[in-house]
Amino acid sequence: MGDRLALRQRREACGYSQEQLAGEVGVTPRTVGRWERGQSNPQPWHRPRLAALLRLGIEQLGVLLTENEPGLTGRDLASGTHTALPETLSYGHTVIIRGQRETTECDDVNRRDLLRLFSFAGAGLAFPAAADAVDWDRLAYHSTHALRPDPETLDQYEKLNLRLWREYSDAVSKMDMLAVVRHQLNELTSSLQNSPEGPSRRRLSAYTADLFQLAGEILFDANRYTDAAQCYSLATEAGKQAQDYDLWACALVRHSFIDLYDRHFGKALPLLDAAMRCAQRGDPSLPTRHWVSVVRGQALAGLGQERACRQAFDIADGVHDIDGRHRTSGWLRFNGTRLPEERGASLVELGIPALAEASLTEALRGPLSTRRRGTVLADLATVGFLSRDLDQMALSARHALEAAQQTGSGVIERKLLGLRERFIPLLGEKRISVLDNQITHLFPTGSTHR
Repeated sequence: MGDRLALRQRREACGYSQEQLAGEVGVTPRTVGRWERGQSNPQPWHRPRLAALLRLGIEQLGVLLTENEPGLTGRDLASGTHTALPETLSYGHTVIIRGQRETTECDDVNRRDLLRLFSFAGAGLAFPAAADAVDWDRLAYHSTHALRPDPETLDQYEKLNLRLWREYSDAVSKMDMLAVVRHQLNELTSSLQNSPEGPSRRRLSAYTADLFQLAGEILFDANRYTDAAQCYSLATEAGKQAQDYDLWACALVRHSFIDLYDRHFGKALPLLDAAMRCAQRGDPSLPTRHWVSVVRGQALAGLGQERACRQAFDIADGVHDIDGRHRTSGWLRFNGTRLPEERGASLVELGIPALAEASLTEALRGPLSTRRRGTVLADLATVGFLSRDLDQMALSARHALEAAQQTGSGVIERKLLGLRERFIPLLGEKRISVLDNQITHLFPTGSTHR
């Protein structure tokens, strides 16, 4: 490797000295100098922060870091060249293939059905708060020396997982997290291959199940549903091996969302019933079963079963009775603050706009990320359509479009495209025509990465 002129120029263009950038990233100025001279590379856990400071995506940063390697130059960044990510990621004997697309939609659906069944298989069987600081040096040492992790290193894996979930929650573009999550998954799965049966292996399996769910969330939000299904299947298997019923249940719930977003509500229910059986055997101080009830309510709403949907949300309301110390970070992030938006979405599905609007308006008064606010606004746009309030529909949809543009969220995209299908018969109305053009402009090909 040679001098990385483009990396240094990017730092200077963003107004940082080496000392200032080092302080923001959490390394020494000497380390930043080594990066710019091509003598070393930023560790994977430093890259999301470094990319954000330089106002780059993770893959764009990768281009700068490979500036003088064969076939790439600093000019590639301007032309949109992307670095290649690892092609495969595996757990046990199951392998995720990256960078490849199925040749037909039929193959894609069949593959996802098989993965859904894989997650569901065995779900009815029975099996007998970390601080912020992460010891990066310990993790790097164990990674480079391929050691069997000791209890202290396992503690660091747990802390890192929590850190990655927080970074994911704060990230505007969720896909920026994929590379570092995949790197840590490779570390965990490599450690699993060298670990004998016992408590340490179960802990490793639990942390692997945790991160496969995060990888699935990232891919799901990007409309890469088949890749997300693979991650959720692997999370299910790892959670089962960890003998952790709550992890297992949450992986099944996340897998059910693929059927829910495909509007295959009847297919989602068996997964959710299995998730409830797992949750009932899990830790009663966690809100797992309440989250399962919320998602069951969404599936029942899709089937038009209003009474059963309301009953499911009544069960979910019990989350308010759990001791406030329960865990709501990482792979289990459900608490009572999410109920209004989830209930509102289900009421939209049931076609009850007045009640839906009340719940969604309540949700907007709470603390929401840009992505969650965008999904609520997209639902409010649908409420406007159902109420024939075209001004409300246009205003809410416009704000939802802004959120989609900021986040690249496939979830918001899917909701807006669903709204567009509803109002096609009304395209003669000027406001509808303008909104249709805005949605078409932002999503010219619809959902193409399922």
